[in-house]
Amino acid sequence: MARSISNASFSPRQFLLPVLSGVLLTLSFPKIGVAALAWIALIPLLIAIDGGPRRAFLSGLIFGLVYYSGLLYWVAGVMHNYGNLSITVSVAILLLLVIYLSLYTAAFACLIAVTKKAGLGIIITAPILWVSLEYLRAKLLTGFPWENISYTQYTNLYVIQICDILGNYGLSFYIVLVNAVLACLIYSQQAGQNRDRPFKLYILALLAISLVYWGYGFYRLQDIEEKIKTSPKIRAAVIQGSIKQDLKWSPLWQRETINIYDGLSREATRGFDTDILIWPETAAPFYFQDGGPLSDIILRLTSDLKTNLLFGAPAYAKAEDGETPYFNSAYLLSASDAIHRYDKVHLVPFGEYVPARSLLPFAGKLVASIGDFTPGHSPEPLTAAQMRIGVLICFESIFPELARQQVRNGANLLVNITNDAWFGRSSAPYQHMSMAVFRAVENRISLARAANTGISLFVRPTGEITQATPLFTPAFLREEISLISEKTVYNQWGEVFPVICFILSIMVIFYTGWRINHVNGT
Repeated sequence: MARSISNASFSPRQFLLPVLSGVLLTLSFPKIGVAALAWIALIPLLIAIDGGPRRAFLSGLIFGLVYYSGLLYWVAGVMHNYGNLSITVSVAILLLLVIYLSLYTAAFACLIAVTKKAGLGIIITAPILWVSLEYLRAKLLTGFPWENISYTQYTNLYVIQICDILGNYGLSFYIVLVNAVLACLIYSQQAGQNRDRPFKLYILALLAISLVYWGYGFYRLQDIEEKIKTSPKIRAAVIQGSIKQDLKWSPLWQRETINIYDGLSREATRGFDTDILIWPETAAPFYFQDGGPLSDIILRLTSDLKTNLLFGAPAYAKAEDGETPYFNSAYLLSASDAIHRYDKVHLVPFGEYVPARSLLPFAGKLVASIGDFTPGHSPEPLTAAQMRIGVLICFESIFPELARQQVRNGANLLVNITNDAWFGRSSAPYQHMSMAVFRAVENRISLARAANTGISLFVRPTGEITQATPLFTPAFLREEISLISEKTVYNQWGEVFPVICFILSIMVIFYTGWRINHVNGT
C-alpha cells in the first residue's frame, strides 16, 4: 500500500525539474538566444520522468506550459492590439494555444515513462518520439511548426549543415539525443548504479554520432563555398520601409508609404547596378491591379531604374458567383514590363482567415480587423531574366515543404517577404527570422528577406547571415548573391527522416504494449 501511495504522489522535484527545463529551453531561442542551453535543457525533464505515465504526463504538461508561455507570450499582444479583442479574450486564446501545444510535450513524457517500463532506454526512445511529435505538430490542424528545437542553432553553421540531408528534424534528433545521453549519465550516477561500462558506451555512441554531424558540417561548408565561387551571381537590394502597423492601411498614408519605398529604392540602386529590388509583404497597401496614381509610381520606378521589382500587395479575382476571393500576393515587375503574381498558399489561422468561425463568438471582430483571404493554388516560381524566384510570404517561411516545392519547381532564389510589425519589439521577429535560415541550408539556395519593420537579411546557401537590419528602422541592404544550383537529399526526398521516426515510434509503442502484456501475463 505504501508503495502504491508513493507512486500516486507528485513530488516537488517532479514539478520543479520540468519548470527548469521549460525555462532553459525558452532561453535557448531568440530573442535571448543562448543556443548552448538547448543541449542541456531537456535533462531536468528527462530525470523527472521517473514513475508512472500519469505523473510523467503531468510533468510533460508543466514543462510545455512553461516553455510555450515563454516562447509565445507575444500572441496575446497581437490579438489585443490588432485583432480588436479584449485583453481577457486575447490571453484566453494564448492560453488555449499553449495548452494545445503542451499536450505534445505531455504525450512525449508519458510515452517515455511507458517505454521505460518495457525496458527501452530514453537514449533510443527520446529522440525518435520528440521528432515524431514535432512532425505531428507541423501537420495537424493546418500545422504549427513554430520554433522546433533545431531552430535554436540557426547561427551554428557547422551543425546545421546536416539539414540538407535530414531537414531540420535531423538536427532536432541530435539535440534531443545529447540531452538523453547526459540525462542517463546523471541519473545513473544519482542512482548509484555501476556505470563504468554504460558510461563508456554512452560516450562512445555520442562521440560517433557527433563526429558524423560535425564532420559533415566541416566538409559541406567548404564544398558549398567552392561551388558558390563558380556559380552565377545577381545583385539584389532589400528595402525595409518600417511603416507602423497602425498607419500601414490608412488611406491617408498610402502615398507616403509608396514615397518611402520609392526613395529608399532609388538610394539603394545609386552606384549599385541592381538586378532586383525586393519590398516586403503588402508594401503596396492597395490593389495594384486596379491601376491609378500609386500604381503608376511603382511602374515608373522600374522603368527609371531599369530593374526588376518584387513587392507585396493584396489582390482579388472577380468571381461569377458574386463572391470575390481576396489574396495576399507578391507581384514581380520585370524590366521588360512583364507582370507576374504569386498568391500566398499557406495562410495564417486567426491572422489571415478565421477557422471554424461559426463556432467562435469573437470571429466577427477578427474578420473585420484582419480580413478573410483565400489561399493560392500552388507554389510556383516567378521568372525574370536568369532569376526563378520562389516566394515565401510571411508565415510560409516556417514550412520547409513550401520552400522545397518552390525549388523543385525550378526556383534558384528564395525570397521571403513579410510584415512583422504586428509583433512589435517582442521575441517573435527574431524567432520568425531564425526559421527562414534553414530554408537556405535545406535546399542549398540563397535567400533574401524583406521585412517591413525588420528583420531584413541575406542568407547564403551555407546558412550564413551576411547582413541584417535592426527593427523599426528604415533601411536597405545590397548584396551580390549566388544562384547556385545544388540538388540536396532533402530537396529530392523531402521529410523522409521524420516519417521514419514516426514509423519507429509506432513500432516502439506496439512493442511496449506487447512487452507489458507479456510480463503481466507471466
